[in-house]
Amino acid sequence: QVLPLDLDKFYAEMKKEDEHTNMNTVIAELKSSQDEGVVGSPVIFHYHLDISKLTTIKKRMTTCGSFENEEMRACDLRPLLFNFCCNPADWILGGKVQGLIDRSQKDKKTFTLEFTGIPTRSGVLIRFPEILLQYHVTSSSKISAPVKIHTKYPQSYKSQSYTNHMALACPSALDC
Repeated sequence: QVLPLDLDKFYAEMKKEDEHTNMNTVIAELKSSQDEGVVGSPVIFHYHLDISKLTTIKKRMTTCGSFENEEMRACDLRPLLFNFCCNPADWILGGKVQGLIDRSQKDKKTFTLEFTGIPTRSGVLIRFPEILLQYHVTSSSKISAPVKIHTKYPQSYKSQSYTNHMALACPSALDC
């Protein structure tokens, strides 16, 4: 018995799935100010965000068309809430670790967020602070569409302990 197989239909479905995979996606790249340092020394991090592929689910209103268009425009420009999180065994975070990304300027598709990380253990750290994003939920929009984030991290950070550094202590004044 021969089963009919329509490969064209199969490939069309695959193509459609590929088109939707990047919808509502933010491309994030984490950059650090240095590749190595001492435990307890602050490291400046920058998250560069590209929100050009970010789309929102638009509500359909049953009222007049102009109100629907205003609602759609307002939905497109909703601010994003961001939050940085990490494993406390690797990093302590400081600075602005949560807040709003204002998307009121339609032409602006890239943002840079800065925060400070302090390594808490020595060794080669390969886990870095992550960013979480979600739409700001208002009283009129109770449900928030999920935001997928594709993140590129630095390869590693070499955190050295204090025992690897030589120091000399001396009195500041001699009383004889």
